[in-house]
Amino acid sequence: MVEVIKLTRANWLDAVNKTVSAILAKKIILYPTETVYGIGGDATSEEVVAKIYQIKKREQAKPLSVAFADFSAIGEYCNLSEQQEEILKRCLPGPYTFIMKIKKQIAATPSAKLGVRIPDNDFVRTLIQKSGKPLITTSANISGNKDAFSFEDVEKAVLAECDLAIDAGPTRYKQSSTVVDLIQNKILRQGAGKLKIF
Repeated sequence: MVEVIKLTRANWLDAVNKTVSAILAKKIILYPTETVYGIGGDATSEEVVAKIYQIKKREQAKPLSVAFADFSAIGEYCNLSEQQEEILKRCLPGPYTFIMKIKKQIAATPSAKLGVRIPDNDFVRTLIQKSGKPLITTSANISGNKDAFSFEDVEKAVLAECDLAIDAGPTRYKQSSTVVDLIQNKILRQGAGKLKIF
């Protein structure tokens, strides 16, 4: 049965520590970002990736996005040109997902591309820093269904499959991230991030 923690200032550090332990134990967590509620776990674990595909009923050919704590971590896994790095530094942390070419293979994607994020959410970035693991970041819904912008919006079937869930109230933007393909230089989905570079 899923354990739910209602996040407060008083329990923030305890919640971080408990969630980090869950990530390191290859558990599935449900957590807030600045855009939507997501489900995730250790993005380097084949076992975790398989569970998330199963929970979301997502096609295996579709990669899962990954959240990193900083730019050096993105550079470890993805090829970055100077122009791409400049765009990332201008927009992140923030409500964007950038599609990049992979340099180092990671369990979260079967392809040569990866969606990367640095969420503008202290809780999530702290989880990544403390666990030392990039975090799968995909919307907490069955693929094709509505995004969850508050804990109450999360589908019960999805919540039931998670090991630990963090309820932090409504997300800041109540809108999904803007998806930008930096390989083909185009915006694939307009969301909360207002980027005008192409």
